[in-house]
Amino acid sequence: MDRGPRHLRDAELLAIVVGSGTRGVSAVELAANILKHQGGVASLATASAEDLGTIHGVGPALAGRLVAARELFQRVEARSTSTGAAGVVIHKR
Repeated sequence: MDRGPRHLRDAELLAIVVGSGTRGVSAVELAANILKHQGGVASLATASAEDLGTIHGVGPALAGRLVAARELFQRVEARSTSTGAAGVVIHKR
């Protein structure tokens, strides 16, 4: 992460949230498996804790952490943008 998070692959960023892998599987490999199972980052944004829990290596704690991280991001997004009367997104500063 020497060059900042913008230079990391999706799996590498998710691995930071994942924290650690499982026996024989690194955090990056587990994150890549989660993304593959979900069909990418966009689909991960709608995954339930129950669905995430079906992935090998994802227990209830990690599934909850992923859902909580998503909720936090959604709250930040909701507070930083709002839609005007004409449907135009207005960014708050």
